[in-house]
Amino acid sequence: MGNPLYPVIEGMMNYLTKQDVTIADIESRLPRYFAAIMEEIKQADKYCVEGDKEKTEAHAKRAMGYFKKAKSILGGQR
Repeated sequence: MGNPLYPVIEGMMNYLTKQDVTIADIESRLPRYFAAIMEEIKQADKYCVEGDKEKTEAHAKRAMGYFKKAKSILGGQR
């Protein structure tokens, strides 16, 4: 298995390119979600480097959860 962060980041990037939403949109319109997403990715990366697969996946899933919530909010504003 590869890095557990790859599917999370890939899913986010796929959404952004399909929806014409930029990272700046999320950062400016939903700063708390943006901060939470970035913090979870940072934590996942830390645990990935340390080799803790379970914690890496938990943080990656939380990042994706925040992202999906931000996506639904932005989708409702369009």
